[in-house]
Amino acid sequence: GRASSPLAAKTWLKPHVHRRNGANLRRNAAGSGFAGAAAASSGGARSGDPVLILPGFVSGSDDYVPLREELRRRGYQCDIVDVRARDWAPTFFGGGFNFYLDKLDEGVKALSCDSGDRPVQLIGHSAGGWLARLWMGSEVYNGKKYDGASRVSTLVCLGTPHYSQEKYPFGRVPETRVGENVDRLDERARGSSLWFTNTMYPGAFHPNVRYVSICGRAVKGQISGPGASVDSLFAYSSYQANSGDGDQWGDGVTDLLSARLEGAEWLELPDCSHSPNSNKPWYGSDQFLAQWESYLK
Repeated sequence: GRASSPLAAKTWLKPHVHRRNGANLRRNAAGSGFAGAAAASSGGARSGDPVLILPGFVSGSDDYVPLREELRRRGYQCDIVDVRARDWAPTFFGGGFNFYLDKLDEGVKALSCDSGDRPVQLIGHSAGGWLARLWMGSEVYNGKKYDGASRVSTLVCLGTPHYSQEKYPFGRVPETRVGENVDRLDERARGSSLWFTNTMYPGAFHPNVRYVSICGRAVKGQISGPGASVDSLFAYSSYQANSGDGDQWGDGVTDLLSARLEGAEWLELPDCSHSPNSNKPWYGSDQFLAQWESYLK
């Protein structure tokens, strides 16, 4: 819900440096932010809508540089919502997600402008998927209206816990937001941006947008018995917090039940893990990208 997995022991104040094929992939003037969005690719430019990658909870843009570069190599005009892991810190204490939605809005405007006002295709990883749904909506959220749906052609959600119950073992601080139509919100939606989204924009809400839900089937939640492991225990805890059922399959963080957005196209990826930061194949790895790339134009 709020987190792709708030259970992950990730330090959001730590800067991220990624290595691929032994080389450091640091953001620089040519490839960071949106300045590099229209960079030429070795595969030849595509004529389809540009692509924007939305990082998951407590993740920064740097985590997705390899995916961005691979999509550019394949010919897509592509960039990443420009956030840092530390930017998420206020959300642990009841803050809203405007910091993220503002950056998402900037990213869409930049890509659309660079492509001749074409609509944008969004790839939302983990919480980035439901935050895209929130940004597309027309209702005032925490004092601001984004209304981004008309600027989007496709939303691909990778391991997004759309229906997380957010029942984390350590609890969560209810959000304090302002300027909303509270008469339409129950107590849960008033205190949770995810459930604000599910209340105001349920399922595949916008008819002009192609919604795609994708989830890995890599780890079965299990706390004891043959086959139990650290990964299965972590998965059980995360799935339990999301759907109330830890004894099921998912990508190790998001369970299949929470990930399947009503009305969206659905794809299940055997052996696909959740995080770009693990040593396991994830949604952006070549073998899995090849299976969902066809949803992009």
